[in-house]
Amino acid sequence: MRLLVGLIFLVSLGLNAQENPMGLKIGGLSSTISGDGTDDVSSATNFQVGFFTEVQVSSWLSIQPELLFSVYGFKDDYEDGAKIRLSYVVLPIIARIHLSENFSFDVGPQAGILLSADGLFLQNGDLDTAFNSQDFGLNLGFGINLSEIVGVSFRYYIGLSNVISDEDFNTKNRALQLALQFKLN
Repeated sequence: MRLLVGLIFLVSLGLNAQENPMGLKIGGLSSTISGDGTDDVSSATNFQVGFFTEVQVSSWLSIQPELLFSVYGFKDDYEDGAKIRLSYVVLPIIARIHLSENFSFDVGPQAGILLSADGLFLQNGDLDTAFNSQDFGLNLGFGINLSEIVGVSFRYYIGLSNVISDEDFNTKNRALQLALQFKLN
């Protein structure tokens, strides 16, 4: 709960500043899990949508907090291709290092709270309890400003926390993300 309150506070700092652009972000992602017992797992295509703001720190650095609804997941090829969908509220805090006016290198942490888990995964058991309720990781990627209003971001998410609640498995989220960003002000 403290994590959620802290995340909301950080996002609200940027959203309250009139001079900082706010915007809408929508995109797709290809995600999977990696680690113990994932030999029969393949990637699944999902989506993300939410809001962002960008706080200019200097001429070459800005911070972009985001509040997104993201669906990660994977296909369990062992279970006839059953697709597992993990719906999260995520808060990436991205440092955007501007290499030129229209191109940036993006890096930063991301925290997520699991809202729901859907799909056929366990024959006897609750799917929601099969996965940990929090996720934490790192985003690496780049951004391209196509105009003053529209931008594109391409990132790779590397989960650092265990996804499956069973302590015998050490599994992490992984995702390639491609999104359009639309500045609203």
